Amino acid sequence: MSQTAIELREARGKKRRAVRLALEVVVGVILCMACLPVYLFWRQKHRDQMRDIALPVTIKQAEPIVDAIQRYSKEQGSPPPSLEALTPRYLQTLPAAGPIAVNGWHYRKEEPDAGGWSLLVWVREEYSPNLFGFGDRFVFRSGGRYPTYAYGGVLVPYGKWGYYIE
Repeated sequence: MSQTAIELREARGKKRRAVRLALEVVVGVILCMACLPVYLFWRQKHRDQMRDIALPVTIKQAEPIVDAIQRYSKEQGSPPPSLEALTPRYLQTLPAAGPIAVNGWHYRKEEPDAGGWSLLVWVREEYSPNLFGFGDRFVFRSGGRYPTYAYGGVLVPYGKWGYYIE
C-alpha cells in the first residue's frame, strides 16, 4: 500500500473518531437536559421532606423558651433584654434550635409590629424550598401577627409560626 493511501486511511479514521466524539457529546448533553428536571424535582422533594421533619423539632425546642419569655414578661413587666437573661431562673439552659438553624436562636425585643418580641432562626440552605436557599427565616412573633413580606422574604404560615422564603 502506498504512503498516500495510508495517510488517506488515517485521515478517514481521525474524521470518524471526531464525528463519533461529537455525537457522544451531543447525546450526553441531550441526556443531561432530559435528566435535569427529574433531578431538580427529586432534590426539591427531598428538601421538602427534610423541612417537614425539622420544623416541628424547632417548634418543640422553642416551647420552653417561649414559656420562659412569657413568665419573665409577666413578672418583670416587659420582655427580657436577651435570651441569656432567662437563665438560670426561667430556664436551666437554652435549648438548641434544632437541625434547621444556622446560628441558633435570634431574639428581638420591642418589635411593636410583632406584638412585643420575636424568636427566630435563620434556616440552613439545604432546608429551603427555594432552589438556591438565600436566607429563609422561621419566626415566632409573640403577638401572632405576621406580615406577608418581612425578613427579606414572603410569608408561608406554619401554625403559630411564620416561614419566610427569601
